[in-house]
Amino acid sequence: GQWIDNIPGFGGVKLKVRGAGNADARRLRAKLVAEMPPSDKPRNVLTDEAAERLTVAILSQAIVVDWQGLENEDGTPMLFSAEKAAEILANPDLALFRDAVNYAAEIVGTEAAAAAADIAKN
Repeated sequence: GQWIDNIPGFGGVKLKVRGAGNADARRLRAKLVAEMPPSDKPRNVLTDEAAERLTVAILSQAIVVDWQGLENEDGTPMLFSAEKAAEILANPDLALFRDAVNYAAEIVGTEAAAAAADIAKN
């Protein structure tokens, strides 16, 4: 993972994330979709609820690695765990956090793709 700060709307918060679309995220997505019951994917299209659960699982298990600057309601530092990340990412009232995670993951993913392209040129 890579630390990303200066996230719009999240001053003082740093997120350590892996790039969007990393290999672990792709494998996890394939595994979770394969395990879904047919009712979650009628006509091979995920229901909105299934897509939401899938997004939360991928972001919390294969994208977010750590954070700094998030606090509990009592002002103490919030310790990172995949379970806590899933809880926050699933909360519709905290959609801005999901946006921040996606923003950071896109930055890391774009930088990784550019680095791979540079290596391929050499």
